Amino acid sequence: MAAAGAVGFKAYLAYSFSLSRKQVMYSPGVEDPDLEPPADYGTLARLAPVVAQLGLPLAIHAEDPTVLAAFRRPLLNYDDLLQSRPPDAEAVAVSAAAAIARESGVHMHVAHLSSALGLRAAEDAIQVGTSLSLETCPQFLLLTAQDFDRVGTAMKMLPPIRTAADRDALVDGLKRGVISMVSTDHAPHTDEEKSRDFADAPSGSPGVQTLYLSCLQLAKDLGNVWLAPRWVSQAPAELVGLAEHKGAIAPGFDADLVIVDPKRKTGVRAEEMRSRQRHSALAGKEFDFAIKEVFLRGEPVTRETRTRGRMVRPAMVAR
Repeated sequence: MAAAGAVGFKAYLAYSFSLSRKQVMYSPGVEDPDLEPPADYGTLARLAPVVAQLGLPLAIHAEDPTVLAAFRRPLLNYDDLLQSRPPDAEAVAVSAAAAIARESGVHMHVAHLSSALGLRAAEDAIQVGTSLSLETCPQFLLLTAQDFDRVGTAMKMLPPIRTAADRDALVDGLKRGVISMVSTDHAPHTDEEKSRDFADAPSGSPGVQTLYLSCLQLAKDLGNVWLAPRWVSQAPAELVGLAEHKGAIAPGFDADLVIVDPKRKTGVRAEEMRSRQRHSALAGKEFDFAIKEVFLRGEPVTRETRTRGRMVRPAMVAR
């Protein structure tokens, strides 16, 4: 895969692989011949030196499956979800993955960090020299569990949106630069699927369309709007070894550009969402910016939210 152009690898510590559906599925403690069990720490420890030799990062969905299995319960409401996915599971997984990173020399990347406890575990690891990077998501920076009464099952996702204290810790980590990236964890379903009873509604929410606007708003609120392109472009390009082509506006770089109007507002409304799931967890939010036009490698692909012309597929970049 590396020879074919893969820029990194990811381990889902809390997800099995369905052989029939050919997709990852959340299933801690479930025995099913159709399910290939989640990667354990032994597998991660064997994989890490190989990835390190390739010079690629190894990302993880950081939830410890044994902790999740111990807290498994029927998910009838949002409180059940929170109790079934405690921050301890994230912190344990981060600490274990960090130990493997130190031993193997691989760069470990923690995807969609969601808790103050997980952040503390990551900072402890970084302080002793672990090669570790962190990302979080707009939903963890802008929402809390208290928003469920307003948002409903569109807010059901894994890991879950937690408390105000968790949100504040993540915003502070982003402000201090300990968390260097903001990503989407984009996982849309259909509106019909997400409108089911809490127990039956699938987990996940769309995030691509609102990522940059939410980051611009967060950066503005922190006093430096120029942090936003760092979080969503420059730092990710550096992580996956594309910093010579992506993540900056400079001669020789790909002209991937987003033109933003800082004097127009954008509201998150279902009728304007382009995802198969139109009801986002961020529904009702309003941002102090509007996207005017998008260029991909110099070619215009979107204007005023309307796609135009043909989509330009990025060429594979030789490492």
